[in-house]
Amino acid sequence: MLGLSSVKQAIWATLPDAWAVGIQYRRAHGRFPDLRRPATFTEKVQFRKLYDRDARMPLFADKAKVKDLISAMVGSRYVIPTLWTGRDVETVDFDALARPFVIKPTHSCGQAIFVRETDVMDWNEVRARCHAWMDSLYGSRTREWLYGHIEPAVMIESMIGDGQTPPADYKFFVFHGRTQLIQVDIQRFGDGQERAIYDAEWRRLAVQSTYPDTRHEVHRPELLAEMKRVAEAIGSPFDFVRVDLYVVAGRVYFGETTFYPASGYARYRPDGFDAELGRHWHIDAKAPPAREQTAFSFG
Repeated sequence: MLGLSSVKQAIWATLPDAWAVGIQYRRAHGRFPDLRRPATFTEKVQFRKLYDRDARMPLFADKAKVKDLISAMVGSRYVIPTLWTGRDVETVDFDALARPFVIKPTHSCGQAIFVRETDVMDWNEVRARCHAWMDSLYGSRTREWLYGHIEPAVMIESMIGDGQTPPADYKFFVFHGRTQLIQVDIQRFGDGQERAIYDAEWRRLAVQSTYPDTRHEVHRPELLAEMKRVAEAIGSPFDFVRVDLYVVAGRVYFGETTFYPASGYARYRPDGFDAELGRHWHIDAKAPPAREQTAFSFG
């Protein structure tokens, strides 16, 4: 007999994508998105989820395959070394890998296992988590189309930084090949994650999103100009993409590309910033085809 949670999931899976997106957006933002005339950044993310089927996006979002693309676009020196990738995690001799390293799924976001020099690991538990990752369809509930077009696999890569704490994550919001916003996440994957938001010239913005605004000033990276060049070279094929970079020991490293940041459900404070950010993103937002219209009006 199905439990209540399973019944809810089954019902949710049958909803038209536009309905599901509209309901989730209202929960996050207190209103339905305008999908016919999207204006804010978060509305345009919803429009992309529903109607943008750019075949390049799954390749750029695949954490393993994107490394070859990045090497070709900006050079292999920006790519974090991969120690292993595949589906058969039972064959991996984790103890033979050079520590520290990070284990992550290739087809999702925000999931990782950090293996440090002195960590005592239960590899059976690690393998179970890897199988759970591969058995799940990331992004299905939020209707993030591209993740259903990435073959689930596991990647193990070297851990950059001090080997203990992930380095600050610099997230470049690149619109039409130009950086318009830089979001810096500190203590990601740890307790007390904080965030700071800057414009392209590294001027601190009085903007908050999801995580507490860090009380500390994040120093302007010495390699900021290089980081912008790398992010914009990677982002130039798209009208929008977020390019995540790290700086460690005087070197810039590529992290990942994201096409649906926070699935478009992150709230910005002040409220008007969502519309301000959306003005940088020029999309061909025509009304959806008649067959995709629903009786549920979102705008």
